[in-house]
Amino acid sequence: MEDMIEIKRTKGRVSLKLNAIHLGEDMCIIITGGDKPHLGAVTVGSKDVESSTFCFPNHKEDHITRVLYDLFTASFDKNVVLCCGIHVDKITKSEIDTISALCIEMIEELKSKINV
Repeated sequence: MEDMIEIKRTKGRVSLKLNAIHLGEDMCIIITGGDKPHLGAVTVGSKDVESSTFCFPNHKEDHITRVLYDLFTASFDKNVVLCCGIHVDKITKSEIDTISALCIEMIEELKSKINV
């Protein structure tokens, strides 16, 4: 199993990057992209603890972190931290949908790379 995995996706003006870092058996997943990568929201949890999400003021990535956390942990039962910060200037509804779809694709690819 690789210590760090990088997955990239681009569609139109939207460019995203997922970095996954193994911390022993646990996983830290960072998804950034757009014009100003940053830290917007974090979801953490484990098989023994209900997940918790923190969203920084004036950010909306908490929806993404919750959805991706649930998708990933459906088959990964260790501790997980999932961070996300994506900003696209003057984003359209279509681009928001594109971000969601690309994020799901990247999580599914990550799951296949680590065989979960």
